[in-house]
Amino acid sequence: MEVCPLWLVILYLISSVHIVNTSVNTSLGPTVTTSQSSNYDNTHISDKVVDTCTNQTFGSGCCSHTNGKPSPNEAWWQISLGDQVVIEYVKIYHRDEGRSLAQKDRFAGHQIYLSDTTTGWRNSGSCYADTTSQNSMVDLTPRITSCTGNTRYLTIFVDRQTQSYDWYSTQAILELCEVQVYGCPVGKYGISNCGSNCDTTCVSSLCHPSSGQCTYCAPGFYKSRLVCTACPTNCLNGVCNEESGVCSACVDGYHGSQCDQSCPDNCRDKICDQTSSVCTACVDGYHDSQCDQLCPDNCQDKICDQNSSICKACVDGYHGSQCDQLCPDNCQDKICDQNSSMCKACVDGYHGSQCDQSCPDNCQDKICDQYSSMCKACMNGYHGSYCNQTCSINCQDMICDQYSSVCTGKL
Repeated sequence: MEVCPLWLVILYLISSVHIVNTSVNTSLGPTVTTSQSSNYDNTHISDKVVDTCTNQTFGSGCCSHTNGKPSPNEAWWQISLGDQVVIEYVKIYHRDEGRSLAQKDRFAGHQIYLSDTTTGWRNSGSCYADTTSQNSMVDLTPRITSCTGNTRYLTIFVDRQTQSYDWYSTQAILELCEVQVYGCPVGKYGISNCGSNCDTTCVSSLCHPSSGQCTYCAPGFYKSRLVCTACPTNCLNGVCNEESGVCSACVDGYHGSQCDQSCPDNCRDKICDQTSSVCTACVDGYHDSQCDQLCPDNCQDKICDQNSSICKACVDGYHGSQCDQLCPDNCQDKICDQNSSMCKACVDGYHGSQCDQSCPDNCQDKICDQYSSMCKACMNGYHGSYCNQTCSINCQDMICDQYSSVCTGKL
């Protein structure tokens, strides 16, 4: 028979060991106290649940046991951890007599509550509730990871006022042999010793009992690996998402999830959208989303609409949305309306919206109203709105009033 070398045996043993990084069983603290709803006898009392004995048989003397009275519908066991503790997980050893399902019928549907008072635990809401649907599947040594958080009291509760399944025990009875509450006192963490302090950036000094990762980061910090890291420099007011570090908003001049990219040069006041980098507005003379396009040449003061490039106004002599069309020749000073091209006024001798029609021949100095073409005054010898009627031959020098035709003098 071939003998296995000793080194192979040692190697096998090392590879078989499962190393667990965990916090401290706070149920064994010097100030821990326990209580339960009732006692089956003087031996199976609440303190048996925290005596380090994990034997799960009734005869071992390691378990607690309630008697179903005075309330047959409810049973509870409670531990005071002595001080505030941040829980990592809870390990429960319930009575287990092997093939018997009686203990599973009793333990099924149990709930766990965390609270800061001995009496208000029901108001806090359960952190765990067993919902196993078959009695054979009930776990009598559950490891519960959902009951995490900062607490002083932990209560295990069985309720038989309502029966979720007909195989549940009719009376509420708890038979706990050991309950281990793994965690660390508030402000501490560390594998097997809780010997390290939570980082100062952790809100209320709360951190994960094993890893030391902050439960919540102080304002201006976010979770990065095991510690809280300062939000990016250009986050507005130093605020960023606690999990991702993405800035809620950027200080003026920057954009991007980390606010680490400069806004385009021609953004007014260097302000742009955090996500798209689109400028909120452009400096004079530029348009487009990035303000990298010049406004049309003939825009007054080079100012145009950011999105459409339409000029706000035109320099004298031009009209159109882009101010790229000349005003009519006979507009006074070449000034016309930007949208309609109507002249503001006409040079002497012309009328009409475009100043493209000549004033009546007999208007004095060829001057007439731009819109009605009525003469401002008539040449000697004529009268009427359009100076198209001759004064009487009996008028001295044939001069008469423009509107009444009355002679201003007689021969």
